[in-house]
Amino acid sequence: MRLFYILLLLLLPSLIECSQQEIFLNEETPIGTIIFDLNSLSNSSITYQLLESSSLLSFNSTTNRISISKRIDRDTLCPYDDTCSKCDITIKFYDMFNHKILLLIFNINDINDNSPIFSSNTYSISLTENNIPGIKIRLSKAEDIDCINNGVQLYELTYVFHGHIIISSINVLHQQNQTINQPFYLLYD
Repeated sequence: MRLFYILLLLLLPSLIECSQQEIFLNEETPIGTIIFDLNSLSNSSITYQLLESSSLLSFNSTTNRISISKRIDRDTLCPYDDTCSKCDITIKFYDMFNHKILLLIFNINDINDNSPIFSSNTYSISLTENNIPGIKIRLSKAEDIDCINNGVQLYELTYVFHGHIIISSINVLHQQNQTINQPFYLLYD
């Protein structure tokens, strides 16, 4: 009889009231961390039945708590979402007391967890002594799979000029007359 009831719930979702809760979660949160307690949704004791889940999260039906069971890496979970607009994990429960469906939507926030990758660790640039001031020297751009806000934002070039260490930098997000996809040019004086 219980199996019939479960099948009825799965086949006729339009007849059952549904509510949803949105929870924000940082990627790379440690495995085992409790990220939501279903008991916080009600003052009374409610039994929840898990209908749909993700292997990244685990549900303890005794405590009604949800924890992380596997590494959550937003960059592999949603690899084509460069703007970090939407990446989530949804879990579906059946509230046995109120007879309704509960959707928990975990929005995965991007953190700066990936180092930029350059095509080489060291770049050597040779300049002739008769260069015109203001000459532009093209440098390689780093690739960073993190979202724009957590990706490469600052390029810094360190070089020695007349025995002094010079640091030239450019902020990728606040450039003038240059877009993010253009190469970085060092203005040589």
